[in-house]
Amino acid sequence: MQGWKVLAQRGKSAAISRCPGGHVHLDYGNVTLRFSEEEFGAFAAMVEEARANQNGTPPSKGWSAPSIGIGTISFFKN
Repeated sequence: MQGWKVLAQRGKSAAISRCPGGHVHLDYGNVTLRFSEEEFGAFAAMVEEARANQNGTPPSKGWSAPSIGIGTISFFKN
């Protein structure tokens, strides 16, 4: 697709890319999540924290759970 930039890809069904409009698209199987660049940064930080805390360490303060609306995901500071 012209103007799209693949940021990361794992196989045929998992990819993260940026569209010409500036949104970041996370495609995983049948699911696509679309983020603004700021929202994607917050999401990536939350995933990184979750990965680091898989051993049972409680999460630190920072970004709260997302508020999901129609067609968008927003993150809010605690």
